[in-house]
Amino acid sequence: MSSSRLWMLLSMLSRAIITLSDDSLIFSSDTKLIAKSILPSITQNAKSLQENAAGRRTLLYPLVPRDRRYYTPSMIARISETDSLRALTSKKSPDVRAAEICSAASSELLSWVVHDGAEVSRETGGSLVITEIMLEAHGGKSSPLISINSVPQFCT
Repeated sequence: MSSSRLWMLLSMLSRAIITLSDDSLIFSSDTKLIAKSILPSITQNAKSLQENAAGRRTLLYPLVPRDRRYYTPSMIARISETDSLRALTSKKSPDVRAAEICSAASSELLSWVVHDGAEVSRETGGSLVITEIMLEAHGGKSSPLISINSVPQFCT
């Protein structure tokens, strides 16, 4: 498979996962169910997802949903199409739901940073993902910081 075709497939897959995650948030007010059904497939594959832009979008969505740094205006507009339905079906505010989803993904992502952070932070895309995890994830960040600090510093 050519690299352009592979990138296109990953991009489509990323959009599908983001849309599925967002739609699941719409139709299910049970964030614990979402944390058990959708988030593990994302967080447990963090190392492979961070390797390309489409995967990074999928990985970052639980932490920074609809952030214009990572999602195009057209992607955000498409995801936002179902907001009116969510307002009718959900008992929780969007901010509360987003915080619960972020909390549910945080533990696994922080563990990933502990295990692979030093290696992954050497790449531009990986360091971007690790930065967002360290800024946005909920929970103890001392172990991930120690892991990241083990990266050798380059001197000129």
